[in-house]
Amino acid sequence: MEAIIVIAAAAALVWAIVFTARIPLALACLLYLIAGCCFGKYFYAIDAAIPISLDRLLLVLVAGTFVVRRALRRYEPKPLDRADYVLLAFVGWLVLQTLLIDWSHKPPGKDNITPLWHLLVGYLIPFSLYWIARQSTLDDRGVSAVHWGLAGFGVYLAITGILEGIGASALVFPRYIADPDVGIHFGRARGPMVQSARFGTYLNICFAAAFVGLYWRGRWGRPGVLLLMLLTPLFLAASAFTYTRSVWMGSGLILLVLLALLLRGAWRPLTLGALVLVALAAVAVKRDDLIAFEREKSAAVTRESTYMRASFAYVSWKMFQDQPIFGRGFSQFPLDSKYYLSDRDVDLKLEALRGYIHHNTYLSILVDTGLIGLVLFLLVLGGSIYQAWRLWRDPDAPDWARGHALLHMAAMAVYLVQLMSREVSYTPIENGVICLLAGITIGTRMKLAGQRDKLHDATHHAAEGWTGMRSGLPATSFPRT
Repeated sequence: MEAIIVIAAAAALVWAIVFTARIPLALACLLYLIAGCCFGKYFYAIDAAIPISLDRLLLVLVAGTFVVRRALRRYEPKPLDRADYVLLAFVGWLVLQTLLIDWSHKPPGKDNITPLWHLLVGYLIPFSLYWIARQSTLDDRGVSAVHWGLAGFGVYLAITGILEGIGASALVFPRYIADPDVGIHFGRARGPMVQSARFGTYLNICFAAAFVGLYWRGRWGRPGVLLLMLLTPLFLAASAFTYTRSVWMGSGLILLVLLALLLRGAWRPLTLGALVLVALAAVAVKRDDLIAFEREKSAAVTRESTYMRASFAYVSWKMFQDQPIFGRGFSQFPLDSKYYLSDRDVDLKLEALRGYIHHNTYLSILVDTGLIGLVLFLLVLGGSIYQAWRLWRDPDAPDWARGHALLHMAAMAVYLVQLMSREVSYTPIENGVICLLAGITIGTRMKLAGQRDKLHDATHHAAEGWTGMRSGLPATSFPRT
């Protein structure tokens, strides 16, 4: 047994050295996120004060790789942009809001964690991924590796979701996906995240990555388009098997964003208008079915889940009125909401919220961190989209950079919908993938801007040198003709 441990440790050390020396940092961040989806505590964990799982070990390796490469100057330092300052202000406000409360107290409820742990996994780890990706060497090879990694992961997710949807959970990997006692939403497509909405978020983002790689970049030509046409039904089927409205909305928005950015001329308004009309007609005709449809439980339970959102909104409004500017403190909704559940002035089942975390990230941030926190958060989101838009519209940007901007904007469409339907910051994987894409986008923009500045300076100095040479020569140096 000891010999096996020694051999395994030696092999792990060799692979860690290879990882540190060879793997692009942006791809390393993606590998951590994939490990967080598939190889977290449900897969295997060593019981300790802080459980040790494979994804957490990989996170330490990614951080160590960044430190080593920084020490060896094998990275691309880039100046700060206004978007970076806004993000730093938002994260700093969250840290302050955490330090001013009892950050070690865990509210009641099985899904709740301490505010300090919530801050770490929901925001500080994703911010670290943002910074590592932003300061990494960003080129066609590294960024394309991230895109293909997402696309390949998406194919795995689509196949897994379909197997779950048709009742063939015995064929899925990892095996814990087939355990009804692990996670929630058993019986729906939920993947290794064992949560349908989280699964659907990654599924949609991965589809956008496959679209960029197989169609927009055009390297594969017709075979790439054909492969995309074959994969699209898989992604759509897996999305349908989630039985989650926000996932379906995300799938539709992915299509709208891609068409809006790629179509030209009269086809753009005609196509987008037709799609919007079809969507509105479907909602009008199937409104009751969309509110209450049968999934892992009865349609009545689905309807109750829909109407619970009104209760969350009402309680959030009451809590906001009491602390509108600074909020009640980070991650305090599960603890403080109990004081508002006895209100009988409204015909809502407020008691049903007891022990629940929030189901709307916007309102959660508003209640916990006040108007200051929400405004900073909205500025972060808007700045991220604006940076992607500028990169997409940059005529001098290479194809790989513009393709990433396209993926980033599509991912933001999916993310904004998820923020309305639930609190996404209780694990690092959702904020993490958005921060990874944003870090690549802003890092690429700053890199291209720096290259243009250097070219401009070189051209300016060359012109000044030539002018100086001309002015310094004697008149007799130029023979008359």
